[in-house]
Amino acid sequence: LLGDTTEAKLDMSGRALNYTTVDKQFAALLSYELVTDVSLDKVSVFSSGFLEYNMRLHFDKEKFLLNQ
Repeated sequence: LLGDTTEAKLDMSGRALNYTTVDKQFAALLSYELVTDVSLDKVSVFSSGFLEYNMRLHFDKEKFLLNQ
């Protein structure tokens, strides 16, 4: 998990049972008005069937950061 508040982004990795699970996660994240974009990178499939992936979330800076 790695975040950058100046660019309003969050990089994270995860594991899922299948692509359907990843798709549901994407849909859930994009349903938040705070999230402007979700990207998937470096997907690996293991012999067990699990997927391991990297995901980047981009946030609306106006809603994510408090204006001072």
